[in-house]
Amino acid sequence: MLESLFKYPAVQARHRNAPFFEERDRYLRHRAKQGCAHETLLRIARELPLVVQLLDMPSKSLVTAQHIKWGEEHDHPWAAIQISDVDAFLSSRNDKGWCRVSIATSAKALKAFFHYAGQHCWCHPMIAPAIQGPRLFSQDSLPSGPSWKEFERLIGCMTPDQPRDIRDRAIILLFALYGLRSSEVARLRLEDIAWESSRLSVYRSKQRKAQIYPLTSTVGHAIIRYLRTVRQQSSHREIFLTLKAPLRPLSGGGLYNIVSRCIASAEVQTRHTGPHALRHACAMHLISAGLSLKEIGDHLGHSSTSATRI
Repeated sequence: MLESLFKYPAVQARHRNAPFFEERDRYLRHRAKQGCAHETLLRIARELPLVVQLLDMPSKSLVTAQHIKWGEEHDHPWAAIQISDVDAFLSSRNDKGWCRVSIATSAKALKAFFHYAGQHCWCHPMIAPAIQGPRLFSQDSLPSGPSWKEFERLIGCMTPDQPRDIRDRAIILLFALYGLRSSEVARLRLEDIAWESSRLSVYRSKQRKAQIYPLTSTVGHAIIRYLRTVRQQSSHREIFLTLKAPLRPLSGGGLYNIVSRCIASAEVQTRHTGPHALRHACAMHLISAGLSLKEIGDHLGHSSTSATRI
């Protein structure tokens, strides 16, 4: 089951070596037979080792009621739990830096659990109806990227002669200057660049067609330097690969980690730190340059101006 969820051998080995591998694998297969989506199975697979770690169980013991206790720190029996205990827990998540979406998801899960617990007389039946998560706003999760000056500082902080920075500089320039999505950068292939005519071809997954851009000298030189000095010979046609063997194309998650790490290293202050934050910075830079919503939407690969307006 792990091979169908995780493609990196190191990640597969980490999950396989964690306690209760057979039990976790059997549970994942059971959920797959129930029709769970791939993303759901992936989330469950990532959470199960953490559950085992939190329970602090020997690898060959059985799960007992003593391993699962609510309010252990306060030594609360089930019947004594009050809505104030749930409110205190949700408030503590806010203190730990959880966003509103995460707290609301946790509140929804607790509401479902206490509804079940109330039906079985484990606790007061009115706890579940009283659980309220934080209010969510329709545009609360929109990306918020760095300013263009901060982006320029980010590029300036990268070491010019380090192999990792040479590769990552080309990646960040593609995100910021072209406003590309993670999947679009990950999917870029060597044949997508026409060096003679200075053209870059980007396959837009949402529009299901390729979009042609002029290849700027800044991005072109960054990619050429990476290809000549850093990228090792490989049968893979994708442009951006891992630096160490086994060589493989960078995934969307790998690109997120690269951008997030570079932003943190440069101490750039921004609410979001992934590739989409640089896409947002690109859009804001185009707005300040006086481009229309139609022009900006075309550059970002939007199918409608309503998406660009948001």
